[in-house]
Amino acid sequence: MSSKSVKNALKEAREFIKNKDFKQAIEKCQAVIKEDPKNYMGLVLMGAAYQDTDKKEAASSLRKAVNCGVDPTLALQGLANCADVEELPEIYRKLLKLVPDKAKEYQSKVVLISGENKIWEDCLSVLEGEVHLENTESNAERVQSAWLNLCRVFYKQTAIPEKWSRLYEKCLEVAVAIPSTDVHLESYKRYIKLLYNTSRSADCLQKAVTMTELYPREVSPLEWICKVYSENVDSSTVNLNSLLKNPIESYAEGLLNLNKNSSLGILAKAVSLYSTEKYSQARDLLEHIKSEESKNPVCLKYLAECYVKLGAYTMAKREYDSINSTGSEYVLCLLHDESKESLEKAVNICEELLKTSPEDALILYYLARALFNLNDKSRAESMLKQLKESGSEAFVTLLEADYVRTLTETITLLDNETTDSFEIDLLKGRKYLEVKEFEKALTCLLRATKQKPYYSGCFSSLGQLYSSINDWARARKCYEKCIYLNPMNKHAIEHLSGIYRKNEEWDLNYALLQKAGKYFQKTKWPLFQMGLHNLSLQKFDEAIDSFRSALRFDISDILCWEGLADAYYQRGSFNSAMKVYQKIIELDPENEYSRLQVGVVKLTLRMYSESIAAFTELLETCPDYLPALKGAAEAHYCYAIYLSSKCLFGRCKENLQNATDCLQRIFLTGKRDMIWLWRLLANVFVATGRMSPTKAFLNVSGNLAGQEEDIVVLEKNELFEFAGRFYTCAIKLNPEDSLLWHELSLCYYYFALQYGKDAETRKRHLRLAMDASKQSIQLQPSRWQNWNLLGVICTTNEINNLPLAQHCFIKALQIDKKSASAWTNLGILYLKQGEIKLANKAFSRGQQADTGFVNAWVGQAIIAERIGQSDEAMDLFRHCTQLEFRTESAVGYAYWVCNILSNPENLKDPRYKYAIENMHAVPVALDSINWYYGAVGVDATLESLSYLGFLNSRQSLTNSATKAFELAVEKASGPDKDKMLCNVGYSYLRNNQLQEAIKAFDEVSEASFKSYIGLALARFRASQFQDSYSVYNLALEWLANNETEKSLILVAMSSMVYAAQGEGDTKGILKQCINLQNPPIQALFSACALGIIHTDQKLIDAALKALKPYEDDVEHCHHIAFLIAQVHAYNNQSKKGLNHLISRVHAFPGRPLLRRVLADYLLHIYRRSKKHMGPASKIAESTVVLELRNPRRTKEMSLNASKYLAVASEAMKRVDRARSMKLAQRAIHLNPLCQEAWDVLVSCKS
Repeated sequence: MSSKSVKNALKEAREFIKNKDFKQAIEKCQAVIKEDPKNYMGLVLMGAAYQDTDKKEAASSLRKAVNCGVDPTLALQGLANCADVEELPEIYRKLLKLVPDKAKEYQSKVVLISGENKIWEDCLSVLEGEVHLENTESNAERVQSAWLNLCRVFYKQTAIPEKWSRLYEKCLEVAVAIPSTDVHLESYKRYIKLLYNTSRSADCLQKAVTMTELYPREVSPLEWICKVYSENVDSSTVNLNSLLKNPIESYAEGLLNLNKNSSLGILAKAVSLYSTEKYSQARDLLEHIKSEESKNPVCLKYLAECYVKLGAYTMAKREYDSINSTGSEYVLCLLHDESKESLEKAVNICEELLKTSPEDALILYYLARALFNLNDKSRAESMLKQLKESGSEAFVTLLEADYVRTLTETITLLDNETTDSFEIDLLKGRKYLEVKEFEKALTCLLRATKQKPYYSGCFSSLGQLYSSINDWARARKCYEKCIYLNPMNKHAIEHLSGIYRKNEEWDLNYALLQKAGKYFQKTKWPLFQMGLHNLSLQKFDEAIDSFRSALRFDISDILCWEGLADAYYQRGSFNSAMKVYQKIIELDPENEYSRLQVGVVKLTLRMYSESIAAFTELLETCPDYLPALKGAAEAHYCYAIYLSSKCLFGRCKENLQNATDCLQRIFLTGKRDMIWLWRLLANVFVATGRMSPTKAFLNVSGNLAGQEEDIVVLEKNELFEFAGRFYTCAIKLNPEDSLLWHELSLCYYYFALQYGKDAETRKRHLRLAMDASKQSIQLQPSRWQNWNLLGVICTTNEINNLPLAQHCFIKALQIDKKSASAWTNLGILYLKQGEIKLANKAFSRGQQADTGFVNAWVGQAIIAERIGQSDEAMDLFRHCTQLEFRTESAVGYAYWVCNILSNPENLKDPRYKYAIENMHAVPVALDSINWYYGAVGVDATLESLSYLGFLNSRQSLTNSATKAFELAVEKASGPDKDKMLCNVGYSYLRNNQLQEAIKAFDEVSEASFKSYIGLALARFRASQFQDSYSVYNLALEWLANNETEKSLILVAMSSMVYAAQGEGDTKGILKQCINLQNPPIQALFSACALGIIHTDQKLIDAALKALKPYEDDVEHCHHIAFLIAQVHAYNNQSKKGLNHLISRVHAFPGRPLLRRVLADYLLHIYRRSKKHMGPASKIAESTVVLELRNPRRTKEMSLNASKYLAVASEAMKRVDRARSMKLAQRAIHLNPLCQEAWDVLVSCKS
């Protein structure tokens, strides 16, 4: 191919490339290269054609073109677009040499490709060659551009290798010197950082100051200023303030204006504040930084130093530990920690420091303190001696005051100290505070505070001083300031928390304890304080949780146990509280508080005797312990009230005396400014005064009674008088207490009730009670008891202001609609006015309000009496006695029981019979009337004494019955006295006191049938037969009102005549009885028995004829059957008698008494016949079965059953001795008092 053809082909190829017909262009170029493989333009165009389709082929063609020996610029330019990245730095190096005019462009392209790490250093090398070009005017701009591009390459790497560091620094210097470039700002930042990293703090600070002038809104230079300043402010080699054009505060504020969260700005500001002794403000800023950057060493260092300055040594120690400091400040923190480990560490550090500075007085002082605290006195005294020799008098004084001298010697030493020292002034203040010289202490502490107003210890001591003089406002301010300066001052937090609780500032206290909890996360102390806080707020569950959590840290902490026990107690978990208090006593047997609280808990649980025992035991070891004396008095008083409700009046009186003795011991100590003392003493006196006259007295100290005798006996009225005085003393101490006025009113009311017949005195005391009650209403009108009491007073006969009483009761009910007492009192008011229906409604409402309120039931019982419903009245009174003892119900129930028993016809009514027999009316009524007598004593009414005697007689308690009737005789007069004389006479007869009975009957002023019969019986039993006969004769002639009474007198006369004169006259009298129209059956029985004894068949026939109508009577048939059988037996017709008895048993098989007669007949008539003894035993056993299966079985029937078993045993003895013994044993088990059963058993054994 000719040269012309080559040119044309190249031209066509260029056109094809221009038209993007790369295929044709490649063919043309290939044709040219085929002819001339080193054709430069062919190879270049071939590379250009392959640029968009095959970079590899393009690069291969262009490399060949470069090696053709022709100017390679064009080929290199093309190769720069398609070569591998590793080749590019060398390509651009060649282009920079070949085309200097495009140096900036190629430098920029080098910057672009420098992002690849594998060619980054090659790119630096290319640009380094550019900056080292000859420094000519023509090259100046190119070199400058190279420096800037070199910076751009450096900026693409985060870490600069050491071999490039000098070039890197030079680049930054050049870039910083060229303003208004895109890398100027970044270069400044990097240059300042480089200066900082190479420890050129002054240069760094200067450049940063300059940069702030160039870029006032830029954060970076301000941060570097703050950082360098903070780290080097205390440097002795660099005066940073001279390098700053403005105060550091302005730079810090400028930084914070741009970035309010900048920790460096805050740090610089804090350091500045520290340098001006504004330690608390600096501390707050540093703590903020620490929360963001917990590992900042500068922050931690200054924070620790701030804590030391503020006296927060525990917090400072924590910071020093984190930065591994071993300086003198750290030693001071260890000394304040006071643990053995810390003290030993302090000694070690001091010894190390003294190796370099053996004469350092401060270190010697610290070492001496540590050794004294470790009880290493010999070494400590050696250090003290060394300090004396060095002339450090202040340190010597401090050490001697704290460790060597006594408190008195210390005060003298400090008084003589003239050194104007903060430590001396503070120590003086604290020592004066110990000896309670508050004025001197205040002067010294204020002087110390003036010297170091930032030291928390000063404010803690001032708070303690103000608390000691009860200046709580100043104490609070001092403690708050102390806690602000040192949040871990336990003493200040405890006392401030106490002040908050005292002032009921619960939110502040909670916030205080929450904050304390953050600082004391792994200690019991804040949990304990939080427990006290919750306990004060009555958040008992939270308090319990807090105390439990505190105990997990220290199981032996007594205070935590006490707090837990108190929380349980106040929550009402008394058993849990008692267990915890007992646990405390196990840990500390001498703990007075816990021993006291055990008694208090038992008192709360109404375990009165156990509570008294606990208080007594405590008083044995602590005889003057006031709370124990108070607790013992309250326990005795409460126990007395309980015993009174159980009608145990003797023990009640004993406990009231014991309560008085305990209160007297307090009174005699001179501590008389306590309201509870006067009130409780008055309550005891009132309770004693309300007892029966025989028990209403107390032995008190003459000092208490205002008399000269050692012991004075105060009786009923005197007790109320002194009680009123005591209430008055209590009211003087607190005149706004409505409860005291209420109790004073009650005292006067009870006092008035003691004057039964003295109307004027009663009225005067009721007026006083009324005035006191009105005062209580005025003080507390919302308390229904106050209105209720005034209403009760107004219902008395002396006041008799019934409208006001009604108003008071209604007001009480408006306050509390469920007040059973107010409803009952209103019912009594209506009852007094005769409004039965209204009274019934009021009592019903009282019963609904409280079903156990006895007085409401008593009111209903009284209404039932008034309207004539006797069975309802009795049931209601019985219900009252079952609920609780009341004098009204006791007398009422006893009346109705006696009323029913005194009329035999009433017992025929099934309702009354059931009420008497099945409801145990007699013993219940007897207990009630006994309690009534015990409660009122000699003030008991005549009727109640009569009921007491009657019921005792029914229970066969003849001695008690006699005493009751004797008391009744003393109270009675007129016709009532005659009745009581009759009653006591018959009671004497039952006791076989015949002469007393005769005397009693003789004293009857108006003779009666009952009294004459009793007198005749008494004389008869006293063997005064003639006198007895005369009395009977008079009764027969003058006092017998009907045939029945006459016949009964004749029967009695017959028995007396028979005993005195024999059968003749007796038969005459009995025949006279039989001839009456309705002879008494006793006369017929006597006549028949007399006829059998004296074999008078006519008399027997006459008696049996008269008994014929009664032969089938339930009450008498067994007696008649017995007499008929005995008649046949006396006539030697025992078989006939047996047949008669058997026929009667067959006729009435359900009558056990008939069977008893049959069994006795067989036992006595056929004793020697074994054939008859077996049936006799079986019949006797069947009698037992009938008796015990009777649905209306009485106590007497049950006792008789044992006698029947004894009969069965006696009958079986000849047949089967073992069976006989078993029957006898069963009889004894049924009734151990059955003499017949014991006799049979003994005979079986013999």
